[in-house]
Amino acid sequence: MKRALLAVLFAVSMIGTIHAQERLTDEQVAARLVGKWRQSMQTQSPLGPQRVESETVFLANGRFTSITVSGPYKFYCEGRWKMRNGLLVKRFTDWWPRRMRNVDGSDSPVVMPDSESTTIRFLDANRFKNKLGEAKRVR
Repeated sequence: MKRALLAVLFAVSMIGTIHAQERLTDEQVAARLVGKWRQSMQTQSPLGPQRVESETVFLANGRFTSITVSGPYKFYCEGRWKMRNGLLVKRFTDWWPRRMRNVDGSDSPVVMPDSESTTIRFLDANRFKNKLGEAKRVR
């Protein structure tokens, strides 16, 4: 009985240790993010809610590019990225298109925020979750 209890206590203590080891520093998360990622998401456009898939490339020099690869429209953006206090922070420097056609035939400017941020939680070396859902490594 004592042995079984000790075995259970040891196992529980190891779970805590393993969980603590999974916590990554900003530098470790940044190193894992470098590469190309694909993510499917629901977005709002002048045409209404749309399901799109995008590919984002995070470079080691702190730059990123992102482009939609499926959906009713194409969108491209680029900028700078960094990890800060557990958040991925992206600053947008350029995007295309600058205007999008509405359902009624008029067009509207595409307005981008200066920056956006999200938490990153790695599921394994090739998948992470953020505020939009799950992303998978392409290469």
